[in-house]
Amino acid sequence: MGGASSVSRNARHTKVESRKTSLYEEHQELLDSEGAHYASLRASGFRSGDCLLIVGMQNDFLRVAGKPEGESAAAVIVELANQAAASQALIVATRDHSSSYSLTHNGPTLPHCVQGSWGGELIAPIEQVLKEVQGSGADVRVIDENLDALPDVQSVWFPQTLADVLEDAGVNRLFVCGLAMDVRVLDLSLKAATTGLAPQGTYLIVDAARAVHVPGAGPFGSGFTTDPMDIVKKTDSAGVKLIRSYAIGRPLMKVPLAQDVPRLLGQENQLCRGKSLWCK
Repeated sequence: MGGASSVSRNARHTKVESRKTSLYEEHQELLDSEGAHYASLRASGFRSGDCLLIVGMQNDFLRVAGKPEGESAAAVIVELANQAAASQALIVATRDHSSSYSLTHNGPTLPHCVQGSWGGELIAPIEQVLKEVQGSGADVRVIDENLDALPDVQSVWFPQTLADVLEDAGVNRLFVCGLAMDVRVLDLSLKAATTGLAPQGTYLIVDAARAVHVPGAGPFGSGFTTDPMDIVKKTDSAGVKLIRSYAIGRPLMKVPLAQDVPRLLGQENQLCRGKSLWCK
């Protein structure tokens, strides 16, 4: 039975790969093939008591192989941030820093998102929209976390955790987006749901996130590294609701083509404007 099931799943994944027009759409079809369900708020929009959580939209994360189409997710996040701000929802962005964990890029293995480096900062479009909405009176917080730090070190250098911020703000509904969908975004969503940080629901915005994809190495579809069945099972078990951005508020643009994103964001040639471990 197990062998037949595996063959059937692999066949479905191969069929999905042949139909894909973008990695996002391919990943959505992979999730759909595993029975993913999507929530709808009937475009009622954000409201006071909500929180838009933007995870890991940092320069090095968007430049590193394995996290493609991050700019496309950024275009959706920019619009979501404007909608959240207009509805007096809290906006929180996390910057995840690491001193020892490494990623491979064109051969050498290098640390990424080092605190204090350009690579560890938020990408220009996200940084810009956060400044704009904060200037208009929105409640915007940026939280730094070191994923390598021991608990006692973390408490000294980063005294306020994400959980602290959400609890202090009295968040009712949490909407999570960013990078990577199947790693940090998923992890934070699961933790929030299982610990009751957002009593009225935790939502993972699928078109404002992107999963890790490594062609030739990832075993699912054309190179995704996480089994879509695991994503569906974990979110269902924890009570995390998958949702698309247009089901939250007013209809957004279609997922933009990669070459159109800089123009749409008004940030041409800005994503690599400074020195980064991944920029040449």
